[in-house]
Amino acid sequence: MFCKNCGAQINDNAKFCPNCGTSIPASAQQSPQEGTINQPAQPQVQQRQAAPAPAPTPANSQSYYQPAANYQAPQQAYAQPQYVPAPPTNGLCIAGLILAFVFPLLGLILSIVGLVKVKSSGEGGRGLAIAGIILSSIFMVIYVIITILTIMGVANAYNAGVFDIDTYFR
Repeated sequence: MFCKNCGAQINDNAKFCPNCGTSIPASAQQSPQEGTINQPAQPQVQQRQAAPAPAPTPANSQSYYQPAANYQAPQQAYAQPQYVPAPPTNGLCIAGLILAFVFPLLGLILSIVGLVKVKSSGEGGRGLAIAGIILSSIFMVIYVIITILTIMGVANAYNAGVFDIDTYFR
């Protein structure tokens, strides 16, 4: 008997084709004397066997594809990326940035000290320290200008006689 799918010769009592794994119907498993199946002619089968198409392995096999014996799997070109946690941020850098808005002189001092510690210890927060230094400098200049303008305004008002200090302390 021959398989209808791949044309391979099969035993008369086989339930599956050993070459392609196709199940054989019960009517095809009967012997040729009963005459219930039509077998292909021998020359046609030989033509199919001369140039068979690659057939899948049987369904009960563990692998659908088995490489040649001398086949080696390609080596992995790159290592998998590993998660590396960021270093902790220096607390002086954070405090320097926050204090830059309210107390610019203290923010400047803390930011400079934090920047020096970040460089020596390898902690994170270098950008915070630099931002704290810049903002502290800007706010210190603004506070100095406001203080000078306030003193000039008070002195000008006193000279113009807008208010008299002596009236408040009699």
